Amino acid sequence: MGQRAPAKKLASELLRRHYQVGRPQLSVGDHQPYLDNLGVVHWPLLLVYPETMQMDAVEDASEQDTLGDHLDVMFSPEAPPLEWDRDHEYTRVNIEAYYLSHAAEALSLGELAEALHSGWPKSKDEEAMPSPYGKHAAKWVRVAEEQSLQEILHEPGHVIPGVPVFFIVASGSRYRDSFLSEDRPIL
Repeated sequence: MGQRAPAKKLASELLRRHYQVGRPQLSVGDHQPYLDNLGVVHWPLLLVYPETMQMDAVEDASEQDTLGDHLDVMFSPEAPPLEWDRDHEYTRVNIEAYYLSHAAEALSLGELAEALHSGWPKSKDEEAMPSPYGKHAAKWVRVAEEQSLQEILHEPGHVIPGVPVFFIVASGSRYRDSFLSEDRPIL
């Protein structure tokens, strides 16, 4: 019981702050949130470029940070271009960030505490996949980059799939239109 106490404390604090956390849809490895000495939640973030299924990780993002703060650094003029972006479409002024609403089913306190202690639970196949139908249908939601990470993660229907995952697309590109198309499978 003593070894699980820190995980249960963190799980309780995340739920007390109204974060909803579910099973990951993508591999997040050992990345987990934590509380700093001032009681601020820090999250690892996954940035997915669905056009190529490449990913970047932000290892430590405070709940008080904006996503725009991190994108400003990652896509600064001094930052190297993305290797796979041959057309140079992914620039700071030309990217949009999205999350998938209802990406997972929120874990209970016990399930979340166990995941934070022992690792993320294995998906239960279809049960863990976002649904394209019904009241809790998964939908792409554009991120207001000036909002704090806390505000983004508290948006209605935002269930964090293990860790916050943001999908980055180039505005005005053919791929963006395809990505947001209702005819396209969600994941």
